[in-house]
Amino acid sequence: MNNIFYNSVSIILGLILLYFGIVNLMKKTYVFSILTLIHSVLFIFFGIGGFFLPDEYSYITILSLLALCITMAICIVTLNKKDDKKTKANKKSINKK
Repeated sequence: MNNIFYNSVSIILGLILLYFGIVNLMKKTYVFSILTLIHSVLFIFFGIGGFFLPDEYSYITILSLLALCITMAICIVTLNKKDDKKTKANKKSINKK
């Protein structure tokens, strides 16, 4: 029970990402929103699962939180930039008409 902070932060991040994924799903960015929803489920899973781990395996929650944060940051940087370029190109073509 030493990792109550990390478990609660993981659950909170999972819920924030769940909301973010649903909002992006409404914007029709399907690939990015599906990856966001997968990450949110994994954050919530590791957050809740951390409460049931013995103290000798408490590092699993911290390492999984770190790995999921890094992969989510990579997804945001790579996939969100492509969407921004498409929308800027669409705005320029609309303005020219």
